[in-house]
Amino acid sequence: NQKAVFLHQGNWVDGNLKDATFDMAFAPHGSSKTATDGIFVSAPAWYIVNKDAKNAEAAKDFLEFMVYNQIGQDYMVNKAGMIPAFKNVTIEPTGKLSKSVLTWAKAGKIYSWNQYNFSGEFRDNRLGPIYNQLASSAITVEQFKELMKQAFADNAK
Repeated sequence: NQKAVFLHQGNWVDGNLKDATFDMAFAPHGSSKTATDGIFVSAPAWYIVNKDAKNAEAAKDFLEFMVYNQIGQDYMVNKAGMIPAFKNVTIEPTGKLSKSVLTWAKAGKIYSWNQYNFSGEFRDNRLGPIYNQLASSAITVEQFKELMKQAFADNAK
């Protein structure tokens, strides 16, 4: 019915979509050999403090402030648009996609990303062009499905 779109991004695009007037959310999708009834979520980055850093204690203090202080929590969720990864943070995000991720997380229906198990060659040079063909209407949905099946079958060899 051409009333839906897909966006291969994460909730980090909420800021760019804050003026959108349409409903949006994340939906389960096949991405593993076993059936899943949730969405794939993972942190795209981690914060690490080098034990030999000149200001290691100040860096640790800053990170603790972000997690345990109300001002830090407000910044993390409301200003930076992050989804709280800590149980003590009770502030909830306002972005539509972030709310969707939080709903799935509260339901216990999140799974770790596995897309990085594929080589860059396969992701970027094999799957990417297939998605681009669909997005540009160069192929039909049925052709897209067949090309994807073939790509994964070839990759499994």
